Amino acid sequence: MDIEDEPVEYEYDKNGNMTKDLNRDIWEIRYNSLNLPTRIAYQDGSYDLYTYSGRGEKLKVERYQRMASALGPTSQTAETTTAMDNTDATQRNSGDSRAAAAGSMRQTVTAYCGSMVYDGGSYRLLNEEGYATFNVDGSPQFHYFLRDHLGNVRVVLADMIQSQTNTIT
Repeated sequence: MDIEDEPVEYEYDKNGNMTKDLNRDIWEIRYNSLNLPTRIAYQDGSYDLYTYSGRGEKLKVERYQRMASALGPTSQTAETTTAMDNTDATQRNSGDSRAAAAGSMRQTVTAYCGSMVYDGGSYRLLNEEGYATFNVDGSPQFHYFLRDHLGNVRVVLADMIQSQTNTIT
């Protein structure tokens, strides 16, 4: 059955927060007492966990992405993969929020500290006009936001310094 055939594609809680969006493959969204999302679970078993300060500032996002299993020539690999798939399907269908079996998920963490965003091995310094990333040698590369009439970011432009060589003929 296609998602479009589902009778309810969106669900909301009593506060008006969206708790399901099948059009974007979101199986479940949980919220804290400040109505900020704390967990977003996807139909493929992947999920995101959000951590906030007491004032509601986002501190961290942990992404657990389900890895596509590579079936090897042995039947043991295939059985393990099938067992994980069945466990995830059962958990999703029963509403259980436990993580998938260990080893089948890849974790990435993004940490926020004021205007600094640390994402794995790189970090960005945010400002109102865009952000700066830093190259291996420590030199900054600037990225600028192009916004529409409502203030939404539509394009990010990178400041690329190109060296020009003059040829004498």
